Amino acid sequence: PRPPPAGGGLLLADRRRQPGSPYKAVAPGAPTDLGGTFLFSMALMLVYGVALTSSGVQPENMEAAIKDAATTDSLFFWVGSIGGCGFSVLGGYVCARIAGQSEYTLGAILAVIVVVLGTLLFGGGDYDMGTSIALNATTVVAVIVGAWIGKRKDRGWRSPPPSTTSPSG
Repeated sequence: PRPPPAGGGLLLADRRRQPGSPYKAVAPGAPTDLGGTFLFSMALMLVYGVALTSSGVQPENMEAAIKDAATTDSLFFWVGSIGGCGFSVLGGYVCARIAGQSEYTLGAILAVIVVVLGTLLFGGGDYDMGTSIALNATTVVAVIVGAWIGKRKDRGWRSPPPSTTSPSG
């Protein structure tokens, strides 16, 4: 065992992290998800625009080409969706790590906020109702996965050690 620290205080490693405020947990989670997804989408469109330009597409035809690329059967759509899910996981993780408590509840609250804000700010896209529902459900699952990862990180990846007390009998 380690000797007690001078002055009788706790070692830094012995201190337990206090749970954070739920408001302070959800507040940075939403911009992490929405902002990250938005910036990723902008970067993806920039790369796609450069690729279109280098392949000889005229500037007046760019908008139509980008709209065509946003259909569910294109690589552009899937790369954007996977990148968006990655930022949704990161948003849930940030929320859970800051909260240190009620991670799934706060993750669900964050997911609802992100879906509502995303719809209000960016619209539902030109997708049919089924695709929009599937994309929003995927966002909710991704945020909850991020909250799960954050909870596991907070509480440790291993299960708790077995009890050291012997059963009385």
